[in-house]
Amino acid sequence: MLYARKDMALPAGSDWVYANLMYAVDGVSDIPCELRAVCRGTYLVTNRSSSELLGFDPSSLNNAGISTDCGLFLLDSTQVWLANTSRVSFGDMFLESSRKVHLTINYYTETGHLIVPEGGETAVRLYNITIKGMKAIRKGKYNLVNLKPGVYTFTYPRFELKSPNPVAIFSPAARTVLPQPEPKALKNFGLSIIREDKIAHPITAISPTGKGLLCADSHGRVTLCNNERCSEIFQIPSAQPITTLSTADLDNSGQPEIILGDEDENLYLYSSSGKHLWTYKMQKFYGPSANAVDIAVV
Repeated sequence: MLYARKDMALPAGSDWVYANLMYAVDGVSDIPCELRAVCRGTYLVTNRSSSELLGFDPSSLNNAGISTDCGLFLLDSTQVWLANTSRVSFGDMFLESSRKVHLTINYYTETGHLIVPEGGETAVRLYNITIKGMKAIRKGKYNLVNLKPGVYTFTYPRFELKSPNPVAIFSPAARTVLPQPEPKALKNFGLSIIREDKIAHPITAISPTGKGLLCADSHGRVTLCNNERCSEIFQIPSAQPITTLSTADLDNSGQPEIILGDEDENLYLYSSSGKHLWTYKMQKFYGPSANAVDIAVV
């Protein structure tokens, strides 16, 4: 769950982008709110002074007496913001538009704002809503008006909300999402750590041996780890990340050799003590490189 809040005024046609975001808020170090899930895509945000309901599922607003097809909404104790909507009804009022518009509706001042985005005129059908400065055509019980892109103020008759604070309707069903409780300790399934060793560089390949575990890293180093210690055996000449690693007794000497490949299209063979035996330069046949990605000894 990602949460971000930025309070700012945006000129028409501009935008604000959050990138690579896990959490962002202006001016404080701690998360200043509680985030609770009401249902899929709908969340209740409670901070130090207020509560807000926000989400992507407009059916959630039915409980507050608002019916709409908006793509995004935010509702608090005084007003509601509806983004990308072509239909909304509340109380005895109704609005329908030929293109997606944006609305703010204040419950207590009986006013709101209708934002028509760029892209041409929008036909709007109204009932019990009056847009200031615009002359509508009466058709049946509805008023019809064509609006150019811009911001329009409208009024409507007062109506009774289902609750003095419509956000409070959603609180009993909400479950806490953020801040999250402290996670429970993971079960170890009967396993215990015998010893912990630090490897200087990221491990890129491993292979078990009779003497322990061979670990290869991003700097071309090969380390042998067992119950006693981890010790570096050798580093390949290229110092490139090792892509694959395996062991096998290739010469029937009773000691396994170490076969490995790197990201520079090299294949190496080392003795178990770390002596370099040979290097073979791979040739690309198909694909972006000739780097070995797996080794099978048959």
